[in-house]
Amino acid sequence: MSKLIYLDNAATTKTAPEVVEAMLPYFTENFGNPSSVYSFASKNKEAITKQREIIANALGANTNEIYFTAGGSESDNWALKAVLACLSVQPVVAADTLWGIDVSQWQGTINWNQVKAAGVDFVILRGWCYTKDPNFESYYAGAKAAGIPVGVYVYTYGLTESAIVSEVDSLINNCLKGKQFEFPIYVDME
Repeated sequence: MSKLIYLDNAATTKTAPEVVEAMLPYFTENFGNPSSVYSFASKNKEAITKQREIIANALGANTNEIYFTAGGSESDNWALKAVLACLSVQPVVAADTLWGIDVSQWQGTINWNQVKAAGVDFVILRGWCYTKDPNFESYYAGAKAAGIPVGVYVYTYGLTESAIVSEVDSLINNCLKGKQFEFPIYVDME
């Protein structure tokens, strides 16, 4: 019998058991649309509002600056729209105007001059996922040396307020101090 070796974690990853446990009530009992007006949905809206406040407090942001998305593509599109808004650019097609990539330790050694020559306009670096990304410092230095604007994200499976705050604090204390970022800092909650 052959053993499955799954290599497509960039597209989708098995959900951690503790995440399944925390989310199970929202899949089975509290599944109402949090944007709806009926009372059944109010518990979900309250849960989302609480998580938004936790993240905003941890980042020193306003709650109206925290958005939750359905996945990576939607998040990437929001990031592009935010960047374009900051640059006062009104593109006809955003993808033709600005091109960015996100990277983590799984990309290995990167020739940042080749990345720049390929037309990449910005990079979003993974700073934290349980621990500091082992390539964060070299990726940051390489992107900066090549003149590529940088943003950063924390990838968290935090299930409680203290776990999320702890991971965001770790990102701030271990990755951000003494560095300058031209693009936003993202919290990717799984």
